[in-house]
Amino acid sequence: MSNLVASHSVASVLTIHLSTEATEWLATKGYDVQFGARPLQRVIKTKLQNPLAEALLQGDFAEGDVITVGLDKVADKLVFDRDTALATAS
Repeated sequence: MSNLVASHSVASVLTIHLSTEATEWLATKGYDVQFGARPLQRVIKTKLQNPLAEALLQGDFAEGDVITVGLDKVADKLVFDRDTALATAS
């Protein structure tokens, strides 16, 4: 499982864990034969950062939460879940 700590103002209050499936999905979506990995930044912004920001604004997560990013294969999108086991272990 890949770990990513938010790099903006919420860095001290949230921890984000990307599942292997989510990491591979982002890498696949962010690669283009012609442009290589250049589109990766846009995919991370539109498929990871923006939806996560919306969830935060809606109050789905709180200070100290550990967020696990997984993949919904049917909907072909990333999903965000609060990982209470990791939050209490931290």
